[in-house]
Amino acid sequence: METRIIDYPFPQDAAHGHAWGGKFLQLLRDGDELLLFAPKASFRYHTRLLAHYLEETGVSHRWRNERELEFAETVLQVRGGGRFWLDEEAGTLLLWDRSEAYGRFEEAGRGERLAAAGHRWSGYRLRIA
Repeated sequence: METRIIDYPFPQDAAHGHAWGGKFLQLLRDGDELLLFAPKASFRYHTRLLAHYLEETGVSHRWRNERELEFAETVLQVRGGGRFWLDEEAGTLLLWDRSEAYGRFEEAGRGERLAAAGHRWSGYRLRIA
């Protein structure tokens, strides 16, 4: 299983400096893991973050109500989510909490998969709370 990190940009605001946080989702698609990271200001709910990803990738979906999302893709599974805090200057990534819609992310092997992702955060120290 390969892990790929997709980080949606933080709004360009000098106030955030090099540390910022938000929500993240853990997905499985075609046997690979995807970790989507985005600022909370951009996506208040995990379902909104998922909807953005589905729109970007052309996956058909619809809203059952204002907080529940359905999608037709059978090779995509949402495995969980949580919140994160990233400190780029310190080189640390903190993951914690759980998604109300999708539950807690899978912790097992998280550090190894992050290191192998080949993303600019791959060398960061990971903490899970």
